[in-house]
Amino acid sequence: MQIHNVKQSRVDALYLGVVMTPDSLSRKNAGAAPSWREIEAFLEEIASLAESEIASPQFHAELLDRAVRALGALGGAVWTRTSQGLLHLEHQINFRETRLPESREDQLRHAYLLDEAMRGGAAKTIAPQSGPAEREAGANPSPLWLVLTPVMVEGEAAALLEIFHGPATAADELRESGRLLGEVAGLAADHYRRVQFCRLRDEQTAWRRMERFLRETTGRMELADTATATANEARVALDCDRVSVAVVRHGRCRMQSISGVDWFDRRANEVRRLERLAEAALASGAAIWSSGSEEDVSLAPQIEEMLQAHLDDSACRTFGAFPLRVGESSNADDPIHHDDPPLGVLIVEHFSSRLDEEARHRAELLAPHAAAALAPALELDRIPLAGLWRRMGSVAWLRTLPKWAVAAAVAALVIAALATIPADFAVEASGQLQPQLRRHVFAPSDGVVVELLAKHDRRVRRDEPLAVLRDPKLDFEFRRIEGEIQTAQKRLSAIESLRLEDSAGRDGAEDRPRRWTAEKEEVEEALGGLRAQRDVLRQRQASLTIRSPLDGVVITWDVERRLESRPVSRGQVLMTVADLQGPWVVELEVPDRRMGHVAEARRASENPLEVSFVCEADPAVVHRGRIVEVSLTADARADDQAQSRIVALADGKTLLAPRPGTVVKAKIHCGRRSVGYVWLHGLWEAAQRGLWF
Repeated sequence: MQIHNVKQSRVDALYLGVVMTPDSLSRKNAGAAPSWREIEAFLEEIASLAESEIASPQFHAELLDRAVRALGALGGAVWTRTSQGLLHLEHQINFRETRLPESREDQLRHAYLLDEAMRGGAAKTIAPQSGPAEREAGANPSPLWLVLTPVMVEGEAAALLEIFHGPATAADELRESGRLLGEVAGLAADHYRRVQFCRLRDEQTAWRRMERFLRETTGRMELADTATATANEARVALDCDRVSVAVVRHGRCRMQSISGVDWFDRRANEVRRLERLAEAALASGAAIWSSGSEEDVSLAPQIEEMLQAHLDDSACRTFGAFPLRVGESSNADDPIHHDDPPLGVLIVEHFSSRLDEEARHRAELLAPHAAAALAPALELDRIPLAGLWRRMGSVAWLRTLPKWAVAAAVAALVIAALATIPADFAVEASGQLQPQLRRHVFAPSDGVVVELLAKHDRRVRRDEPLAVLRDPKLDFEFRRIEGEIQTAQKRLSAIESLRLEDSAGRDGAEDRPRRWTAEKEEVEEALGGLRAQRDVLRQRQASLTIRSPLDGVVITWDVERRLESRPVSRGQVLMTVADLQGPWVVELEVPDRRMGHVAEARRASENPLEVSFVCEADPAVVHRGRIVEVSLTADARADDQAQSRIVALADGKTLLAPRPGTVVKAKIHCGRRSVGYVWLHGLWEAAQRGLWF
């Protein structure tokens, strides 16, 4: 990559290390020119340093420190190129003296100068404040003399040595400094040759491992065998601690193999975490990589949370999850085949240390080859009875028989197995989990709720008031009867007074006592009827206070909003009270076309039929129960599909925190039948209904 393609942000990052790194040598080290004996000793030190086995960062520091002191310079720098072709500052001494970190434009012009020196392959001495005025041309905007010498290895610049001299440095000293720096570059080339040799040796080792991986994983047909070989050989090829292979089955990512182990528990927490991380990598469509370095790509918060939990629990230092797609390019920017459905995920882990970006690059190169090895095995694994056919193909005498004879024998064997091998037969149904003691509270008459005493989830006792209704018509009728009673009582008192006056001897009153007696009896009879009506009205008023039918809990949701100050009609369900501490039942709805199997199984069994069910809220736990009631009639639904109701008493030992109304999926166990009947009875019954009728 040419330096002209470098963005300003790259230049800023280039000089960031200069500003933040302290000077390793002060200006007082600049002094008189060294003697020839000192120069010879200096060159011998450089030669020994280049031939030593020290790492490149330490070599750059030692090389620059000796060169600056030997040349009597103010400072210097060592530059290299990254794999992307960008300049990288390996080490510096007194770089602030150049004043380059103070101006971005000066940094860019200086970077162009360095690039030209490395591409030119020749030493340069650049005067202070010199060079063309164009922004994209190499120049020396600093107040110091710059001596640039590339370190050439096999005709290419492996590094660039830059030395800073003061503005008053003599021309002879600059020429001597350039010549001596050229000698230093020639000796330093041995170090870069050794680095390149080590890199080529490592690459050769990596390619040998890749060749072994391809040889050991290609051509296998069994999925388990292929996944095991992929995991074990990938661990060797990538030089990591553990490699796992997860494959996609029925839309879910399931762990298939882990390197170094023959068996693992799929329910283990660590295995489930790896499966969730694999599914996250497939959902994101990109690899997940974490080595603890600043260059790691930021992840989504959900993925980062799952990854951090795995790193904390497993003490993993480096983690990588790479989606496996057939034919996918190793280049992440290549869109080819990215729309193909993934086969699985290759998971790479290292526990003892952190892997670098080179390890990630090797894993990205290996992932397409792992996908190519797994693809045929996965395709073959999806074929029904593929294992049986492979085993039969391995029998020598079967290969000599005609194909029709083999097919007929296999068909007869399959039919015999379907007809003779027994299996559990169960009828599936859906329903709800409910308390066995559950009562609905109805409105006794039309009215308005004037007082609501019960709320959701409130525990109540039997006969405890739940709500109070008011019936305006009943109140009016009660007041009318009370008024008539009072009128009758006053009439009765008046008749009694008239009888007393007539008994005092009034003239012409001989026949009046009989008339008053008859009228009194008539009023008393009417008064008795009115009092009876009043008693009935009082009973109706008392019934407006609604009481709990049992000890339990109000399970109706949001009672206040539904009932408070609301009108209700007679027979309306106001609320439901249930005993949550008592037994629980499963109310199932069975399609009427399946009830024949249930009825036949009940007749054949002396004990109640067993029922197993799972709750939608917790499908991992299987509960048991037994049938206690079966409806005698079938109820027709809106879709013209008749349903029969079955009530099963649940075993309370496994019900930890049941909730009324929980949806359940149940199986009614109806004995044992042949495996062919269990598998194909639905198809046979559909054919009977469609062909016979």
